[in-house]
Amino acid sequence: MTHRARVGPAELFDVIGAQQFCVLAGLGLREYHRLLDVGCGCLRGGRFFIPYLMRGAYCGLEPDMDLLDDGIAIEVGQSQINERAPEFHHFDDFRLTRIPGLFNYVLAQSILSHTGPDLMPLIFSEAAKVLVSGGIFTGTWFKGDEDEVDEGWYPGRAMRYRDWTMSSAALNAGFSTFEILSAKHPMGQTWFAARKG
Repeated sequence: MTHRARVGPAELFDVIGAQQFCVLAGLGLREYHRLLDVGCGCLRGGRFFIPYLMRGAYCGLEPDMDLLDDGIAIEVGQSQINERAPEFHHFDDFRLTRIPGLFNYVLAQSILSHTGPDLMPLIFSEAAKVLVSGGIFTGTWFKGDEDEVDEGWYPGRAMRYRDWTMSSAALNAGFSTFEILSAKHPMGQTWFAARKG
């Protein structure tokens, strides 16, 4: 299985990566901002962000070193890594506060869509702690009529939550607003943006 197929349908790799960039640019991301990409994988979105952001402004979190190594070698290239100096971290407990510094944007594309009710609010809480005032946490999830009950991390399974549950998790974590975005995700997920007051 190729690195592209490991993060979703290979035929949608380009589309989903480009959409991440377009969503964040639409939310105000500019080259001088700092971005934390949670679950950056093989840099499906990172290959758009790394050359755009200023040197050292992109930070990726990915526990699977082999997947990230493929992204660096095949999707981005070592010369661009050397030039743009992105920062990478490798842990899987979603404790974003382990990463030094604050960010203007935190991205979790297709992360909350695979997390149980123990991890979902934790990710909102951690994202709020690493954002500057006015910073934005954005990502995707699968909408549902009922909330997921199985705890844990399920990369191959769609974990669903009601709008109200997601909004409540954001507000309880300290975000001042929670907005459902109009971008149509190729995999049927829903984009959101939560702003820190």
